[in-house]
Amino acid sequence: MILDENEGNKETKEYLERVAQKNGWDLKVRTMKNVHTKGIVSEDLVLISSVNMNEESVLMNRETGVILYGEPTKFFRNIFEKDWKEAEKSSPNPFFEVSLGVLTDSTCKTIS
Repeated sequence: MILDENEGNKETKEYLERVAQKNGWDLKVRTMKNVHTKGIVSEDLVLISSVNMNEESVLMNRETGVILYGEPTKFFRNIFEKDWKEAEKSSPNPFFEVSLGVLTDSTCKTIS
């Protein structure tokens, strides 16, 4: 899991790590500057959503999202893996990049 690097998420990171350890979950959490992505990436699916993953967003806001399977998930897994490596560095310099994809009926193509 990658969270935006802010004071509130520092506490969230520590809490999630404690809960994961207590329950024997294989969960790793890193923080990174300028993260605004809201999604879940797994081996075979990707959820992309406007949900801020907090109680207010889930219970009180009108949110939307999409779940992708198959080939398009590779695009998002690659972005996540790149961000995961960058977050590991804990660099004081902001990492900023926009990653866009075009989803067609059979592929997801990168726009540079």
